[in-house]
Amino acid sequence: MKVIRYHYNPNQLMIDLRKERDMTQQQLADELSVSQTMVAEVEAGRKQFNEEKQESIAYILGATAKELFPERIDRRRVNFKNKYQNN
Repeated sequence: MKVIRYHYNPNQLMIDLRKERDMTQQQLADELSVSQTMVAEVEAGRKQFNEEKQESIAYILGATAKELFPERIDRRRVNFKNKYQNN
């Protein structure tokens, strides 16, 4: 199955990439050292991984964290912008 990278729903992209690698939620959870329930909750959009886990899952699934978690804020850019706007 070939995955189209620009999903309307990034949670579905995570599911498709996981399935493309023939991984179960439990196998992905084991790789991330989290519970299968946590993976299911993230895939359903009810919970989020912290930034470290977001980077890990992106690496495991061969995507970028921004593809999988588009709501993620690039804190360095925001901090840089705030630093110079306040001077």
